[in-house]
Amino acid sequence: MAQHLINGIKIHTYFDYPPIPVRNMDWSAVTDDYDCDCDQDGFFSTCHVGRGATELAAIKDLIDQLRDADIFGEVEGSDAWNEAHGQFGVGA
Repeated sequence: MAQHLINGIKIHTYFDYPPIPVRNMDWSAVTDDYDCDCDQDGFFSTCHVGRGATELAAIKDLIDQLRDADIFGEVEGSDAWNEAHGQFGVGA
């Protein structure tokens, strides 16, 4: 496990290496507040999980998911963040 601080978001990455021949999901990335639960069907989570072939790809996937889900303008580069900071359109 590694820990990163990107744009004020604490991110943990893990090398999972599942026992399958496909290597595009070997890494996962979650935020510091990641939580999951278990019920009779197994584990589930409502938190975002980034996945990728490399550690960097998993982090990018997680940040993309956080940007897409950001409605409070807390993630730099999201539509809500750009609107709150007066940055509109591409290249603003």
